[in-house]
Amino acid sequence: MEDSKKGYIMKQVFGQKELHEREAICTQQQPPNCMTTCPIHLDVCGICDALKNQDFSKGRSIIEKSTSFAHIIAYACEAPCEAGCKLNEQGQGIQIRELERACLRFGTNQTRPRFLLPKKSSKVAILGADMFCLSVAMEIGKKGYPIKLVSEGDNLISQLGAFHFKIPEADLKADLSMFHCLEAEFCFGEVINLEMLTSMLEQFDAICISQELFKRIIPNQSIINEETLETDIEKLFAGLPDSSVIGQLSIGKKAAISIDRFIQKVSIKVGREQEGSYQTTLFTSLEEVEQSKRIVPSGDAYTKEEAILEAKRCIHCECLECVKGCAFMQHYNKYPKQAIREIYNNLAIVMGNHLANDMINSCSLCGQCKAICPNDFDLGEVCKLARQTMIKTEKMPQSTYEFALLDMAFSNSDKCFLAKHQPDWNKSAYVFFPGCQMGASAPETVRKVYMDLTRRLSGGVSLMLGCCGAIADWSGQQELFEESIQKLMLEWEKLGKPKVITACPSCYRVLSEASNMKLVGIWEILEEIGLPDNVRIRQEGGEVLAIHDACGARNQEAIQNSIRNLVTKMGYETVELPFSGDTAPCCGFGGLTSFTNQEVAKRMTDLCIGQSDASYLTYCMNCRDRFVKQGKNARHILELIYGENPQVSPDLSKRHYNRMILKQTLLQEVWGEEGMKQTYNFQLVIEEEIRNQMEERMILESDIMEVLDFARKSHNIIRDTQTQLLLTNQRIGNVTFWIKYKEVADNVYQIYSAYSLRMTVEEE
Repeated sequence: MEDSKKGYIMKQVFGQKELHEREAICTQQQPPNCMTTCPIHLDVCGICDALKNQDFSKGRSIIEKSTSFAHIIAYACEAPCEAGCKLNEQGQGIQIRELERACLRFGTNQTRPRFLLPKKSSKVAILGADMFCLSVAMEIGKKGYPIKLVSEGDNLISQLGAFHFKIPEADLKADLSMFHCLEAEFCFGEVINLEMLTSMLEQFDAICISQELFKRIIPNQSIINEETLETDIEKLFAGLPDSSVIGQLSIGKKAAISIDRFIQKVSIKVGREQEGSYQTTLFTSLEEVEQSKRIVPSGDAYTKEEAILEAKRCIHCECLECVKGCAFMQHYNKYPKQAIREIYNNLAIVMGNHLANDMINSCSLCGQCKAICPNDFDLGEVCKLARQTMIKTEKMPQSTYEFALLDMAFSNSDKCFLAKHQPDWNKSAYVFFPGCQMGASAPETVRKVYMDLTRRLSGGVSLMLGCCGAIADWSGQQELFEESIQKLMLEWEKLGKPKVITACPSCYRVLSEASNMKLVGIWEILEEIGLPDNVRIRQEGGEVLAIHDACGARNQEAIQNSIRNLVTKMGYETVELPFSGDTAPCCGFGGLTSFTNQEVAKRMTDLCIGQSDASYLTYCMNCRDRFVKQGKNARHILELIYGENPQVSPDLSKRHYNRMILKQTLLQEVWGEEGMKQTYNFQLVIEEEIRNQMEERMILESDIMEVLDFARKSHNIIRDTQTQLLLTNQRIGNVTFWIKYKEVADNVYQIYSAYSLRMTVEEE
């Protein structure tokens, strides 16, 4: 926009057509099988829910909304819904017809109001008075059309056939009395023939005829379109052969819709795929459903108590499989179809509050939902696309991912990044790439693994310390992600394109998808060359380990199996968690959730560790850190193999320090070189309470050092005369830091509080 105000870029992640296609993958809002096998789509779950609450009148009203022939349905229907009940897979489905009868018997018999639709001038005639014709007459009459029903019989009851003898006469008359609410004319004892039909076709705007009369009086076997019930005679519609009561009612509804559309001159065929019985796409698992038996009536029919007990057997079919294992969806109380619509609407906002940003940024992008979903719905993919789109359209504040991106930049800076051949080698068959998180949390383990590999692998093993770029990828920063990959590729090429040994499942996934590096996991290498000689073998009766699979190893069966093989070789007994392998949940670090929404991240961690009381074994350092931080006994497999068991989750400042010290230590011990060091001529005293505060607010010790160094040079300091505490602030990037401190000795400062504000202010 060429003006003084900010120009907003509009870009949707996908169009309406793709939105609907993606929404259709999620089956949660699809009706249950009992409802779709019923040709008139009676809300069986609604009836059962009403009866569970002892509300028989509500149950009755649900039936009467679906059909004006409630008693006929309750007594004469063949009940295909019962055959469609999901519980039949366990043995005994719900006695739905008995519940319908209970609703009519015990529900309040309220007088239904007259149909108040505007009356129409077009007239419709119905020839015949079987169940199909009565259904057509009722449905088309409720649409406001004047109707004339012509019958060869003496009255309506005589025309309904043998089934009506199953129904108490008073109930049958109650259903038929609904015709008094319509503008309806009844002609009984008529002779219906071709001459009458021809005459009526001239008088009426549309005519519907029973299947029996159609076959008898129409010459040359005229054709009936089964989808619309049109015949090849203009204005004439006819029924289909169906001996079931519910089938005739359904076909009558279909005919009424066709007649209405025909008269209104709109498309008769569009949007009619789900009329009558059809197969639902709703997936419902019975895995956790306790098997139950039908309630047998003590008499001819259910008592109120028996009906309520039978209704309580209904499991209210739904598909929330992905939600069961996802703390993110549980937190926002949404399933994928709801979430994707909200995300789509959020992206459509040009100016104003993007209320779904928090949800979009809280997904771990781990792919668990796709692995669990029977139709492979990947909500994480949608959230990732949304992040990328909002970054491109400048609708995502830069501060959202800033801390994580700065952390990545630090890992790839000269302070931490390293790429060197093994000493005395000018080429490498392998390069060990442990990933930034292992160097941050377990630098000693990285050192031990690298030294072991150099001793036992031939051809030279170089070392590369840095970040794979996953953080940029998760944050939607595609250009930055590509730059990170290119940097790694360039260094890898300088090393002679060796085979990359990764120690992080996420690094393995990222590099395999975004580069042409030859990759192998450290777990595969250890399977091939064997465990180190000094590995600790579990003693008889020792600790049992529950394996938590990394979400980065999803769909990587070989990785998952390698981990289990190594643990077995060490003599450990293992147990599988309820959500394991491809369905394992994210620990809360993936997708940057731990940076953008700590509440959701904690909930993710709690879900993971709440699956078992056993000690956990992980092969992702982030999982290990988050579990230990929440008080869970957890170890990384490389710590188990190489004899480390710290049970400490370092804070953010310590993680920065560890990466820097790891490079300096290895340069000195392995290559005999001095690393780059950044020193200040003052020291800090930070008590544990303040460190916890800093961790929660994502403030590093190095941030405080930089702010105080600036304060000492600029004298940008305020003294509180009451407490004698000093206050200073400095803006670093998009973050403004405020530090309260006190000089407790020469060049020694005790920190009393630290605050930060992550935001950017843009001028209009």
